[in-house]
Amino acid sequence: MNSRESIAAQLRTWICTESLADRPDLELAEDTELLRSGYIYSLYTMRLVVFIERSFCIQIPVEVIVPTSFRSINAMVDLVTSQNGRRDSNAASAGHHGPGQSNGLEPHEVV
Repeated sequence: MNSRESIAAQLRTWICTESLADRPDLELAEDTELLRSGYIYSLYTMRLVVFIERSFCIQIPVEVIVPTSFRSINAMVDLVTSQNGRRDSNAASAGHHGPGQSNGLEPHEVV
């Protein structure tokens, strides 16, 4: 599992590279209000979701893709760590189901 510092560093690097490339002098603190400051906006939020899911091997539920989840680097670190905990919990319980019980991982039918 990644440390909070490592997660924050990866997020900061992505934001600075993808959204703030034209402002190399800007330093982002973990509590900088990214949306309110205009450093990221809705299009970048969706790109950020993809980056987070791929980088940290998590799936972000649609119900948590809300502005407060992306308001700052700290908020995004909290999002990643909460989803990591959820993933770890699901992985642990997936192998511990009784006879005739589903682990919830059946393949979806493709039509």
